[in-house]
Amino acid sequence: MEYGATLFLALVVLVIVTVAGVARRIGVAAPLALVAVGAGLSFLPGAPEIHLEPEWILAIVLPPLLYAAAVNFPLIDFRRNFGPIAALGVALVIVSAVVVGLVLWWLLPQLDLASAIALGAVVSPTDAVSATSIARRVGLPSRIVTILEGESLINDASALVLMRTAVASIAASFDLPRAVGGFLWEAIVAVAIGAVVGVLAVLVRSRFRDPVLTTSVSFVAPFLAYVPAEAAQASGVIAVVTTGLIVGHHSVRTQTAQLRFAEQTNWRTVQFLLENGVFLLMGYQLREYLVDASQDNYGIGTTIVLGLVAVLVLVLVRLGFAFPLFALLARRSRAIAAGRVGPLVRLGSGLRSRAATLRGRRSAREAQRRLARREEADRVFHEREQLGWRSSAVIGWSGMRGVVTVAAVQTLPVETPYRSALILVAFTVAVATLLLGGLTLAPLARRLGVREARAPAAEEIRALFGDLSRSASRLLDDPELSRDDGTPFAPEVVERVAGEVRSQDAVAERSVPSTPAGQEYAQILELRRKVFHAQREALADARATSTYSTVALNVAESILNTLEARATED
Repeated sequence: MEYGATLFLALVVLVIVTVAGVARRIGVAAPLALVAVGAGLSFLPGAPEIHLEPEWILAIVLPPLLYAAAVNFPLIDFRRNFGPIAALGVALVIVSAVVVGLVLWWLLPQLDLASAIALGAVVSPTDAVSATSIARRVGLPSRIVTILEGESLINDASALVLMRTAVASIAASFDLPRAVGGFLWEAIVAVAIGAVVGVLAVLVRSRFRDPVLTTSVSFVAPFLAYVPAEAAQASGVIAVVTTGLIVGHHSVRTQTAQLRFAEQTNWRTVQFLLENGVFLLMGYQLREYLVDASQDNYGIGTTIVLGLVAVLVLVLVRLGFAFPLFALLARRSRAIAAGRVGPLVRLGSGLRSRAATLRGRRSAREAQRRLARREEADRVFHEREQLGWRSSAVIGWSGMRGVVTVAAVQTLPVETPYRSALILVAFTVAVATLLLGGLTLAPLARRLGVREARAPAAEEIRALFGDLSRSASRLLDDPELSRDDGTPFAPEVVERVAGEVRSQDAVAERSVPSTPAGQEYAQILELRRKVFHAQREALADARATSTYSTVALNVAESILNTLEARATED
């Protein structure tokens, strides 16, 4: 039996963990460090050649990565920032692809326009992992991180659709209106497929209370959305993102805290290994790209210069797109903050109100109250989270490329002119933008004074927990409250749970770091961790000395785990 591949994969995981851990300690973005380490390993004597089919990355690695990002992406943030997300994720991709394509078409006379625009589409989408990891490390405001992450969720789809259309047009002439129309149709079909899969996933997962079963369903959900969408000639990426948004939005209602915690831990592990493994592979394939490009008509130096020219064009286009876009968005935010809404918003509100009326009078009144609360919350959000020119500059500078760029460029037809050079151009764009963002984004944000706003005020948290407590009290005071079998709860049980609900306000107060109670509670948590550590040391000593039976030790460990979990939640 051959164990070499197994040992190699184990070593790859160890390299990923080590590099990512060191990168966090020294304050360097992990994607950038992994690309550098991978490039260094590729030049070691005797380094084996590794070649993964690019279709594998697009069909096997990309769906779970996008799903893991989408399932943790709040749907309310997606709705509130849909304008900038759609503009950056669709319109900017099209503009960038066309401009970069025209520049390369002019610089490479033998390259046809369709192939040039295909490469422009390849280098246009930003990378979800690199952009958000660098943005969070820098400490950018949460709305900027939300926009960058939302953009990277959908720009892969627009770029891949545009690239496929351009490749199909190589034998003829490139038709941009046809490409845009094709994207809109693929998006509609993909959203429908993703919505169906998302609803089914929510229904199936709600039947289980075993974290192994619910996580297993979530592992196959992205592929159940991606494959049918691609088979229907739609965007598998948009289908996966739609499924993830739906599942994540309903997880609070359909999943217990333990199930969500277990699933999040599993998905974070999968996401960590996949995304960092691809960045390591990106760097490792550098030698292969250089060898192939050296055999093309253009030298390596000229090809890298072309890649840097593409980077310059991308940066200028992105900045030129971001400033007027966010000027318009700032104007819209001021209008919403002032209570002025557009006709589309009024139309949507009217449709929702009409639908509620058809369901019944009580439902209509409740829908009106919820709609009024949402409109007021949106008004406060736009009043508090306005984006100015400084935010535009940071978002415009946050154009890191990565996984999709390197994988998609390798799917260009073999007969494409300068194919090897184009692959190296795309790799240069990915690495250069990672360097540019990873090394300069933090100083730029500090220079412009763009940083995370204040933490949620204690008053806001108190108000929210007040709503939660009132909801629980209404349930406990309901005279028709009964067990699942129809029998009433014992009065002492109801009173005990009611007391626990009343104590939640105190727990929430202690959990706010900015309050005196919160500062004292931080010390309590620290001391509890030390106590539980001492108890675990004693338990380990009991195991080592065989003082107690294995059954007793296992039961004690289970009890200790439960107590520790409760202590951190109290």
